[in-house]
Amino acid sequence: MLYLLDTPHWSTAQRSAALPHTLPGWTLAFLGAQGGWVTREHLCALLWPDAGTSEAQHNLRVNLYRVRALLDGWGATAAFAAERKRVRLQLPTDLALLRQALAAKDGPAALAGYRQPLLADMRCAGFPALQEWLEVERAALHRQWRQAALASLSCGELGPHPAALLCQTLMAADPLDEEALGHQLRLCVEGGQVGDARLLFQQFRLRLRQELGADPTPALQSWLAAVSAGPPGPPGSLQTGPARDGFVGRALELGQVEAMLAGGCGRIVTLIGPGGVGKSRLAREITRRGAGVLREGGHDGARDGAAWVNLSDLSQAAAALPRLAAQIGLTLTAQPDPLAQIAAALATRQGLIVLDNAEHLDDLPALLAQLQCAAPGTTWLVTSRTPLLLAHERTYALEGLGRPEPGEQVKDAADALRFDAVRLLQARALALNPDFDISAQWAACVALVGAVGGWPLAIELAAAALVDGDAAAVLADLQQTIDTLAASQPPQHARHASMQASLALSWRLLGSGRTGRSLRATARRTSR
Repeated sequence: MLYLLDTPHWSTAQRSAALPHTLPGWTLAFLGAQGGWVTREHLCALLWPDAGTSEAQHNLRVNLYRVRALLDGWGATAAFAAERKRVRLQLPTDLALLRQALAAKDGPAALAGYRQPLLADMRCAGFPALQEWLEVERAALHRQWRQAALASLSCGELGPHPAALLCQTLMAADPLDEEALGHQLRLCVEGGQVGDARLLFQQFRLRLRQELGADPTPALQSWLAAVSAGPPGPPGSLQTGPARDGFVGRALELGQVEAMLAGGCGRIVTLIGPGGVGKSRLAREITRRGAGVLREGGHDGARDGAAWVNLSDLSQAAAALPRLAAQIGLTLTAQPDPLAQIAAALATRQGLIVLDNAEHLDDLPALLAQLQCAAPGTTWLVTSRTPLLLAHERTYALEGLGRPEPGEQVKDAADALRFDAVRLLQARALALNPDFDISAQWAACVALVGAVGGWPLAIELAAAALVDGDAAAVLADLQQTIDTLAASQPPQHARHASMQASLALSWRLLGSGRTGRSLRATARRTSR
């Protein structure tokens, strides 16, 4: 098989060889893409348009000799035919398979077959006509694939996760693709992630204004405004506790924790970190995505779904047993004791159980150890400020959201939005004020998230403060508090000082009026 939609190479069951970045390699790729007879005259005009006829024909003979030598090395000489006026290369190619799928309107095959643009790594230096052919073919093929992708998204033949990945692929290929953005926003809304949809739209509008000086179409703006003003979209398939704001960032953390959870049945993973760092938020997002995570671990994690048990208001671990029973659909009876009934129910269960806010229950580790032994197919995710110190526990320490490092250059608002902490600030500010425009104060926003160390709780509270003030004013107030606390903290507690500073500022902002009410509500919702 000759692969032209990947790093160009020839592969068999026994060996694989890359196409060289030379004229014979480029010629072989061109002939493979054509798939049929090509006249020598056409090749001469493509490769040496300014040469005389005799010179071009001589060059072509030498080049085709080298092409044949490449094929000899692959054991594929029989696929090459050279006649007096024309040449042909008959090799199976992934490009031919993709074209067949597109012609047959076979959406799944077409989507799977387009791994990357045609001959993406090829640059035909010194042969401008060949390079022009490649760019035209590459663009035409991408247009065909894009239409197939949009058709698949429109007819709803893809599940939510594959559809979301496809939207991301389309937007990566063209960040100004408004049709792809429309599907991406629709998927967010259908998943109950209206905040995420507003954030994606704001980022798109910013790119569009910067690059084209234009705005999104009125239809898209009106649709999103109507959605934002209406009730939230349908909840996800997993009920994971309190209503979920749009989740922002944490791609690295999600991947690493999901890999730990997928490592085997019966595993306990504990997210550890101070209050306000976002442990519960991350756990909710992992739980929402949980079915696919556990399936990668070798068992059907989707069979019994996920259960969420809040421990924050309990004084003893045993008090969590009725909540756990309700989450797994078990009705407790008078006899035997609740622990034995739950252990029996978990014996054949496969899925994820989240225990949220566990740090204050000293008797939880012993109880969880018993449940773990009784539930070999259950995976446990715990949020706590400290580890449980169980024998088979694995811990993951959560830090602040990604933000620019000290001294790192940030060019503009679009560059600032590469960082999770800035994106969270924008998302929460937009949720409170749809007219919030980060492009007018991006530098102060970058400094603000850096000053609080990317701490999610502090960022959410600062976003609430932006309702009545600008980022520069919030930053000035914050910096004064940080300076005051830093003077009284020993150097080894710098990280804790940063957290305390951000929280202290947040509570100083808790005045009367709209901002105070917003801050108090945000603090209660996110303090875990």
